[in-house]
Amino acid sequence: MGKMDLKFVADCMIAAGYAKECVKIYKLNRKSVVDETLYYLGIEKLSSSHIEKMDWQLLEIKSKNWLSAVKIAVTTLFHDEKILCDYVFSASNNIRESCFSEITKDGALALFLFPEMIFEVEDIRFWRLVSCADLKPAASILAPPNPINR
Repeated sequence: MGKMDLKFVADCMIAAGYAKECVKIYKLNRKSVVDETLYYLGIEKLSSSHIEKMDWQLLEIKSKNWLSAVKIAVTTLFHDEKILCDYVFSASNNIRESCFSEITKDGALALFLFPEMIFEVEDIRFWRLVSCADLKPAASILAPPNPINR
């Protein structure tokens, strides 16, 4: 189903009084697409204890994978999802913002908490710090520009 078809169906359902049902099924379907894409990019929910116990070689592999995945997720996956939500639900700011945030929230947390957890692990060893040193600069590069600093 194309973008225009999704918008047409959403507009019809909302006009017929089925906005709640439309939004629910849209979120469910789009969230599964986002979650599956992040899974294929190698992003998974990890706890601090998992990271603390992780072998340094595996942590280094996961860190390098994260660097690639975060660029794709931010510049393509989340960006395109925002465009789609804005298009499909152009008639309602509340619906499109709600949809986008609920669709991407879990994936974004899994994605952006990874470097934070690495640096928060109490017993961080030198090799972990060195192998993951470029995670924070990569995250800051992907942050939206601050309009005050322009």
